[in-house]
Amino acid sequence: MVNIKPGISGEILFEEAAGAEDRPVGFPTTIYSVSERRILLAQTDPPLPADDLGRVVVFTYVIHKESAPARHRFHARMVGFSDHEIAPGQRVPALVIERTSAPEPCNLRMNFRIKPSAERGLAVLLGGVPVVIVDISEGGVCVRLKGEMTLKLQDMVRLTVSVDGRSFDVDSQVVRICAPQAAAGTASLQQFVSLQFLGNQAARENILGRKLFHLERVQIKNKIR
Repeated sequence: MVNIKPGISGEILFEEAAGAEDRPVGFPTTIYSVSERRILLAQTDPPLPADDLGRVVVFTYVIHKESAPARHRFHARMVGFSDHEIAPGQRVPALVIERTSAPEPCNLRMNFRIKPSAERGLAVLLGGVPVVIVDISEGGVCVRLKGEMTLKLQDMVRLTVSVDGRSFDVDSQVVRICAPQAAAGTASLQQFVSLQFLGNQAARENILGRKLFHLERVQIKNKIR
């Protein structure tokens, strides 16, 4: 069995999305500690809420065999919240999951999600206005909206994706919304919105897919160093 140990970075997927060809929802995280089947993970950004307790998730991660990356996964159930001491006197929020299956290989190229920096030549526009990309894959994107720019679950919207100066439009559907809790009596000033791409597959594969493949290789190369 592939060793599951602290320090491994991976991604949480909800079971209903993990088997789909297009994965609209994914949450990067890191393993803090392992105690038999119980695993402590870094809380995600945006944070997963208490409503998700009890749900079945898939944890995917990359290991390196003879310098070649290989993606693995295992199933688990979200069982609670905790905290973790990352330095003396410094504690951070954490998730608790309980592994329900052994790790197994999975497809490395199944819509690998990228968290691009601003200078990477990748942008998403909503109504002609650039939005902050939290992460993106060929299957969907998670963006951060601020101020009066808000969406509702199941909304259908048209996004413009710009890749190194080349742009294409893609119809999308809102599949998940997370609004960080604001102070009492005030409204949240931002939303984290996950959208599933529904059309223009050719452009997604030929333009976006090639860009993501390049960024993925850069990220993996940097992790190996």
